Amino acid sequence: MPYTIDQDLFLIEEKERIKKYYNANKSKLVGFEDRQSFINWYMHELYFNENKCHYCETSILKIRELLNAGIINGRAVRGLGRRGPCLEIDKKDASGVYDYQNCVLSCYYCNNDKSNTFTYELYKNIIGEGRRLLWLKLLNQLRLNPPQPNIYPKTIPINEENKNVSELIEKIVKKYKLLKNKK
Repeated sequence: MPYTIDQDLFLIEEKERIKKYYNANKSKLVGFEDRQSFINWYMHELYFNENKCHYCETSILKIRELLNAGIINGRAVRGLGRRGPCLEIDKKDASGVYDYQNCVLSCYYCNNDKSNTFTYELYKNIIGEGRRLLWLKLLNQLRLNPPQPNIYPKTIPINEENKNVSELIEKIVKKYKLLKNKK
């Protein structure tokens, strides 16, 4: 199912998601007085930063466009959750607590990459800029070559007729070329 890229629907979804997030992570969010102060902080950050990751300064709605097009992938987490389509809470100082001063909203890709490997300053000032340029390049490719519905073959079933892997690959390539030439 595609992720919403409509600003208003996204904000409604996020407010509901972040309520659940707080309930599941209350014990680590000790720097926030209560659920409402956490939600207020999160929604303020979302609004103030125009839904952008603190590090790469890319809107999560743009990242969702890339996810929807299949250009990038998220990561499955327990239950039915996925990392990738939502901004996450990152601690600037990994050894610090989750509180107003130490937390920023980050896309999954920057949050996962920064982890506790890079300092806040290094990631924000150097690496985040590189990721921003990557997102811009991928978004430009998406604009120039939008995905066409149903032109890529999903799978060719493996059976007695096509159990040789190289034959299977050749069939997929041929089918793709035929479909592409029909455009």
